[in-house]
Amino acid sequence: MNKLEQKVAAILLRKAVDEFSNHGCNDFSLRNDAGLTEEESIDFIEILNNFNKINNPHMFEPKDQDTDVVPDWFLCSMLASKLEES
Repeated sequence: MNKLEQKVAAILLRKAVDEFSNHGCNDFSLRNDAGLTEEESIDFIEILNNFNKINNPHMFEPKDQDTDVVPDWFLCSMLASKLEES
């Protein structure tokens, strides 16, 4: 992706965050929806946790958690931030 494509993708993901955070079920299955393996899913949860720890330290609480289902809006937020950083 070039910089302009990244910028537009990040903007689109930010708009999705606004939409997704306002609907009832925010589940995104890393295995079923994204097709990740169990190992990839566990690795991706670690990426999300690291992002949350850095960006929301006052809200971050490490705990046993699902290694498959994540909030769709949070996933979009993390991906948008990563696109904006690169």
